[in-house]
Formats: sequence, structure tokens, C-alpha cells
Amino acid sequence: MSTRTATTTGICSVPVTEITVTEANKEIIANTINVETTVAIEQYFISAIASGVACTPHTTMTQENVQAAIEQLETQFSKGSTDPTSETEPFLDEGDLFYNTNTNQLKVYRGSDTWDILLQAEGDMDTLDGSTF
Repeated sequence: MSTRTATTTGICSVPVTEITVTEANKEIIANTINVETTVAIEQYFISAIASGVACTPHTTMTQENVQAAIEQLETQFSKGSTDPTSETEPFLDEGDLFYNTNTNQLKVYRGSDTWDILLQAEGDMDTLDGSTF
């Protein structure tokens, strides 16, 4: 994980009351003095760039930074007006899902630039009415 450090130096001034008691003259002297201390504050900032943030690969996600993982996830579950190819999607793998917004088809990638149609949406098939969907 990429981090940056910012150090801020400041001076803290705190009023302190100093009391002096003198027995011989039975005199009490109260003085207020300011005690100054220099303080350095360090702040750590995590990288705001997704490619600079590390992540652990898990199951089908093989990338090691957030930006690449998001791009890989987008190719596994995406939509668009034309079917992706291995040339347009570098992380295209067998089993990825794609919804074609022109043909209203949900497809699964079988490899070698082959897409099989899983579902064809027609008319109002996505409207719930009674006991049917």
C-alpha cells in the first residue's frame, strides 16, 4: 500500500501559574508564565490512486491492485451494445456474463470469442404480474 507522510510542526503555549512563598517576609508572589513546547504531528495519507492500493487476489479475481481488480470485475459482469472480444477485453475468461443492450440478451462467454445466449428479454417479460415473471 502506498502511503505518504505529512509532518506539521507547531508550538503549543500553555499558561502556568508559578507561586513563590517567602517565609521570612511572609510574602506570596504569583507569576503567570507561558511554557512553550514544540510539537511535531505526523499524518499518514493512503494513496488516493486506485492503482496504488494493494489488494489480495481471491478466487477469480487475480489482480493485486484495486484499479486492475475493478477492471477485471467489469469484464466478468458487464453490459454494452456490442459483445466484447478478447481484443477489447483483456481479462475475458470462460464463464463471464454480458448483457447486450441492443439485442436484450444475457450471454455467457465460452472461450475463443464464443458467446452463448442464456436469456432473451422480450416485451414485458420482466414485469411481475400475478404468479408469473
